[in-house]
Amino acid sequence: MLAYSFINLGIGVFSFFTILIPVALNGYIAENVVDAIKLRFLASILKRDGAFFDKPETSNAKLVSMMNSDVPQIKSGLDHRLVMFVNNVVALVVLLIEAGVFCWQMTVAGFSMCVFLVVIMFICMRYSHLRTNRVQAMTTHANLAVEIIENVRTIQLLNREEYFSTRYEASIHEVRTQYICAAVFESIVFSIGMSSCFLADAVSYSVGVPLLYAGKLKPGNVFVAAMAINVVSWALQFVGITGLELMRAEPACSAIIPLLDESIDNDGNSTTESEDDGVSPPINGSVVAERIEFAYPARPNIKVANGLTFEAPEGQMIALVGPSGGGKSTIIALLERFYPVQSGKLTVDGTPVSKFNLHHLRNHMALVGQEPVLFAGTIKDNILLGIEDGGFDDVQNACRLANATGFIEKLPLGYETEVGEKGAMLSGGQKQRIAIARAIARNPQILLLDEATSALDSESEKAVQEALNSASKSRTVISIAHRLSSIQDADHIYFIEGGRVVESGTHTELVGANGKYAGLVRKQRLNK
Repeated sequence: MLAYSFINLGIGVFSFFTILIPVALNGYIAENVVDAIKLRFLASILKRDGAFFDKPETSNAKLVSMMNSDVPQIKSGLDHRLVMFVNNVVALVVLLIEAGVFCWQMTVAGFSMCVFLVVIMFICMRYSHLRTNRVQAMTTHANLAVEIIENVRTIQLLNREEYFSTRYEASIHEVRTQYICAAVFESIVFSIGMSSCFLADAVSYSVGVPLLYAGKLKPGNVFVAAMAINVVSWALQFVGITGLELMRAEPACSAIIPLLDESIDNDGNSTTESEDDGVSPPINGSVVAERIEFAYPARPNIKVANGLTFEAPEGQMIALVGPSGGGKSTIIALLERFYPVQSGKLTVDGTPVSKFNLHHLRNHMALVGQEPVLFAGTIKDNILLGIEDGGFDDVQNACRLANATGFIEKLPLGYETEVGEKGAMLSGGQKQRIAIARAIARNPQILLLDEATSALDSESEKAVQEALNSASKSRTVISIAHRLSSIQDADHIYFIEGGRVVESGTHTELVGANGKYAGLVRKQRLNK
C-alpha cells in the first residue's frame, strides 16, 4: 500500500509541474502577444489618413473602446484556458484509445453520446452573433458614457440632464438584454453538455453490462472502459466550455485584426507609404493650388472644393476668408496630406504634395488651430514635441517669439509647470501661445493658421496676434480667419465661397471693390 502512496505522490508532483510550466509559459507568451497587438494597433492608427477616422466604425470613441475592451478580450483567449483546452483534447484522444483497447463496443456507444457535445459546440458557433451583439451593445454603452462625461458642461447648459440620463438608461437596458440572451443560450448549451456526460456513462454501461453477464467481457475491462469513457466525456465537456470561452474573444479578434495592417484600409486599398517613399528636396514654401476638386469620403456627394485656385508665394502671408463650409480648412487638410487631392493640382515649390516624402513635408510645416492641443506634461515637454533634437535654449527662444515668456516666468515652476490634461491648468490665451511656441520651435517654412484667435477674448487675442505676427516673419503663412482684424495686413486675401475663389486682392483693394469681402468688413466694422 505504501508503494501506491509513493506512486500517487509522484503522479501529483509530475502533474504539478506539467500544469505549472505550460500555464506559466502560456501566460508569458499571451502577455507578450497582447502587448505586441497593442503596439501594432497604435502604430496602425497613427499612420491612418483622415478618411479612416471619418468612418463610424473607426471613430475616435470606437477606437478607444477597441483599445480598452477588445484587446483585453483577446488576451482572455490566449491565457491558461488555451492550455486547458489543449490538455483536454490530448487527454480525450489518449483515453479514447485506452477505452477502445479494453472494450470497443462500450467506446463506440459512449462516444456516440459524446459526439452530441460536439454538435452542441457547432450549434454554439452558428449563434456567435449573440456574443457579437453583446459586445456591440457594450461598446455603444461605453461610447455614450464617454460622450456624456466629456460634454457634461454643455449638457448642463442645455438643461438636458434628464434626456441624456434616459439615453444612458436605455443603453444599460440594451446591454442587459443582449447579455441575458447570450447568457441564456450559453447556459442551455452548458446544461446539455453536463447532462450528456452522465448519458454517456449510462449508454456505455448499458452496452458493457450485458456483455459482462454473457461472459464476453471481464469485469476489469468493463470497469476500465467505463472509467475511460467517463473521463473522455468530462474532457470533451471541458473542451466545449473552454472552447466557448475562447470563442468569446472572436468578435474582438474580428474587429482588431483587420486594423493591424496599417497599409490596408477596409476596402483592401493601400493607405500608407514607407518612410523612404517620396522625394525630400529643400522646401522654400511656395504653395500653389490649381482647380482643386474635393469631397470628403464620408460625404462623397458634397463638394467642398470646386475648382479652387490660389497662390501663396514664398515668404508671403495669404489669408482665406469666407462663410463656413466654403472649403478653407479643407486646403490645410489637403496640404498636410490628411486626404489626397481628388482632382486638380496642389504643389509646394512646384512639386505636387503627393510626391513628397510625408515626414519630410510635415517637418517643414506647422499648424496652429482654433483649439490648441496640449498634452499632459510640462510646458517645456509640450514645446519640445515640435522638435526632435531640441534643447532648453530652443524652448526659450520659441517662447520669446511667441510672446509667452512673460507669463511662463511668473509661474512658480516656470517651464516645468504641468499643463494638465488638454492644458486644463492654463488659460485659453496661454495655451494658444504655447501652441504657437511649439510651432515656431519647428522652424517651419510654411505656417498654417486655422482660426487661431477666434476663440479668445480681446485681451488674449491681442497677445496671441502679436505672437503670430512675430512667428510669421520670413515664412509662408496661410491664415484662415473669421476675425478680419487678424489678416487685414496680409499680402493677399482670397474670399472663398462654395468651394471656389470669388474675390481676391489686398485688404484695401477688396474694400474698394465693395464686394463680399467689403460686406464682411462692414459687419465687423473694420472700416472704423
